[in-house]
Amino acid sequence: MLAAPLCSAQVTYTYTGNHFTSFQDGEPPAGTFTTAMSVHGSFVVASAFIPFVGYNITPLSYDFTDGRNVFSSVSPAGSAYFEIVTDGSGVIDWWNIQLRDDPAPGYVRQIMTGSPAALTGQDSGVIQVPTEGGAVGDTGWINSLPGSWSVSAVPEPGSCVLMLAGLTLLGCTARRRTQQL
Repeated sequence: MLAAPLCSAQVTYTYTGNHFTSFQDGEPPAGTFTTAMSVHGSFVVASAFIPFVGYNITPLSYDFTDGRNVFSSVSPAGSAYFEIVTDGSGVIDWWNIQLRDDPAPGYVRQIMTGSPAALTGQDSGVIQVPTEGGAVGDTGWINSLPGSWSVSAVPEPGSCVLMLAGLTLLGCTARRRTQQL
């Protein structure tokens, strides 16, 4: 007998980064990155990642911020790059996510979060603006101390309605049998 999944689901992977510890502050732009800021956000895929696989993905949706920049699939980045590698349990083990927007010549907004590998991982936010002498910008980052990932499944309404209809039918059948006895 084959068992169908109770509800097929989209899966949300959520990243919580650590607070920035290093800064470069140019004038312009107005504002600054602070130690209260970090990279955090999430992306949604159609199904959970499987163990020991590397993925270059285009998520169904995403939403990330560094405290100053916000990129989401509703107001997308100019370029969005998601590279994911999983461990033996299907948990994200290595990643490289880069979201970048170039709204005007010399103007750059970027959010990046990278691998937890020793001395290579970095979460950062960048805002760069053009000036007469070139470009000036602000950067906030933390090196080699990445945050953590969590995962949650979101049932698809259509599959849950079918499951509910099946359970209702089973309940009605059981009730009829009880009434006939």
